[in-house]
Amino acid sequence: MPLSCRFKTCAAASEADGVSQSEADGSSFDTLYEVKRILKFGLPALSVPLSDPLMTTIDTIFVGQGCSTVELASLGPNATVFAVLSYAFGFLATGTTKRLASADKDEVAGLMQRAIFLACVMGSIMLMLSEGLSTQLLLLAGTNQDVMPAALSYFRVRALAQPAVILIAVMQGGLLAVKDSITPLKSTAVGCVVNILGDYLMVSHLGLGTAGVAWATVFSQFSALMVLTVSWARHPQSPFKSMRLPSLSELKTFTDAFGTLWGISALRTLCYSCIRTAAAALGTLPCAAHTAIYSVWMPASFMPIPLRQSAMVFLNEHMIHRPPQPDGLPASTRLTPYGAKLLYVLLVLGVICGGLSGMLVAGVGHFTPWVLTQDPSLYPIIASTVVPGFIALSISGAMEVAEGVMLISSKDDNNRLLRAMALTIILLNMLLFYNQKAEFGILGVWWALVSFYVLRTIQPLFHIWNTMLSRSDNSTDFKTSLGTNS
Repeated sequence: MPLSCRFKTCAAASEADGVSQSEADGSSFDTLYEVKRILKFGLPALSVPLSDPLMTTIDTIFVGQGCSTVELASLGPNATVFAVLSYAFGFLATGTTKRLASADKDEVAGLMQRAIFLACVMGSIMLMLSEGLSTQLLLLAGTNQDVMPAALSYFRVRALAQPAVILIAVMQGGLLAVKDSITPLKSTAVGCVVNILGDYLMVSHLGLGTAGVAWATVFSQFSALMVLTVSWARHPQSPFKSMRLPSLSELKTFTDAFGTLWGISALRTLCYSCIRTAAAALGTLPCAAHTAIYSVWMPASFMPIPLRQSAMVFLNEHMIHRPPQPDGLPASTRLTPYGAKLLYVLLVLGVICGGLSGMLVAGVGHFTPWVLTQDPSLYPIIASTVVPGFIALSISGAMEVAEGVMLISSKDDNNRLLRAMALTIILLNMLLFYNQKAEFGILGVWWALVSFYVLRTIQPLFHIWNTMLSRSDNSTDFKTSLGTNS
């Protein structure tokens, strides 16, 4: 087989994806245009990963200002459990985005029906597990007996919103696939406003403590869901026009590639849970301080996630996939020269975004910790986390872009990312175990968090550099195929 036939040619890819030959060879690359395109899509899309964490952050701020330190500490293990319950099902939203983005317009309604059905089923399962195993789940998250009553009062109420959380994620993922990032922003804004007003009423006027802020969060989640439901009902490809239950074969086809996505999402969530559990096991004061600063750090860590989504949306059309060859060469994926330049732009934006996020959180932790809590004894502990928190956020942008590229690449690359995440969780737990034995305290937990981010960054970036951007002899095969028709 000729070398030029081993890759799908750029000309063929361009014709299929609407990318011109000048775009494929990189000669027409316009950095300013691409930056504007990414920002136009990514800035509103920021509301999607921030939707649920913002609710926790708002609750933490109101509890920190109007409740006791014990009640504030009780939100730490709660945040761990709800993060596991919601982000472990993040694969459903990611999979929905991928399926709808590559579907024809007349397939959107049917695919969304299947996604909504799965979201309802999984949300119901989450609700039953949460209510039936509330005490056990909080104990697994490291809740000590001092904070268990306050933790339970919050948990049992907020768990009622879990079906809404999954439905929100799926509907937002579907809207991103059809290039609508404004409606998810509107839904998140409505939810935050309702949560702020509800928390103010429950804490400042009714004095209901953690149970009160949990009820406010439940109302806010269903308010956000209502905005998304109305939007999809009015959409030209509305899944509500002819509702029906999907068949088993339809569900099997829809979820065919979800297994690997679920594994990646579950392992990533488990890593965060290990970090939070390690902090919760240090005692009331360290746990309260960690909860306070983490409630700001975690949403800040989601700020670069739209760059992952942008990589999935915009780089997909600049990838060349080569199937396995008769002479034994394995399947592989390369970026066109245009795609490589776009990747560099995304990485630079990721570094900038991560650095700004890190400076924001560092400023809050060092200069204004009173915004997070009124307990002065927590301020020195919060300040000690500033440096590792800043370092982790600084590299988070490049990490998200690299993972986005791996997610839209071949099935082998998806499996490679899954194995990398499995290795990461093993090494992270070894660090946390050593931290516990060496009694490094909360600072050791945060440096373990830095290590977690470093491992997540270097593994996919190393693979991308060595394969998709390779300058080895094999890349001659790739260059020969450019501009050659099938």
